Amino acid sequence: MSRIRAIIRKELHHILRDWQTLIIVLALPVIMMFLFGYALDVTIKDVPVIIVDPSPSIQSSAIAAAIDQSELFSVSGIVGVSPDPRELFRGSRVKAVFRFPSDFARDLQTPFKTAPIQVLIDGSDQNTGTIIRNAVEPFLRKAVFDLLHLAMPPPVVV
Repeated sequence: MSRIRAIIRKELHHILRDWQTLIIVLALPVIMMFLFGYALDVTIKDVPVIIVDPSPSIQSSAIAAAIDQSELFSVSGIVGVSPDPRELFRGSRVKAVFRFPSDFARDLQTPFKTAPIQVLIDGSDQNTGTIIRNAVEPFLRKAVFDLLHLAMPPPVVV
C-alpha cells in the first residue's frame, strides 16, 4: 500500500507541476462529456412501418391514422394481405409491421376481451429495435384509450 501511495504522490506532483497536463486532466473529461452528450442521440423519428389490416374498420383505421400522425412512425402503406415480413425487413424498406386481426373491431368493443395487435420489429439494428419495442405498447395503449374515449388509469394509486 505504501508503494501505491508513493506512485500516486509522484503522479500528482508531475500533474500539478506541468500546466499542460493539468489542463488535459481537467478539461478533457468535460469536452468528452459535451461531445458524447450531443453526438450520441438515441431519439428516432419517422420509422417506416407497414400496417396489415385484413378487414378495415373505423377502429383500425383510427389507430392506423394515430400511428401515422405520431412522430415516431411513418406509415409506408396499409395492405390487406400480409406480406412476408422477412422480405420487407431484408430490403430495409420497413422497420416494423403492425398486424390487426380480422375481428379487431368486434374484439375491441366486447367487454373483458382483449384486442391483440401483433407488431413485428426488425431486429437487425438492436438499438432501434429496442427503442421501437419499448415505445409500441404504451403508444398503442394510449391510441386505443383515446379511440374509446377512456382516461388512462394511473399506474399507482396510494
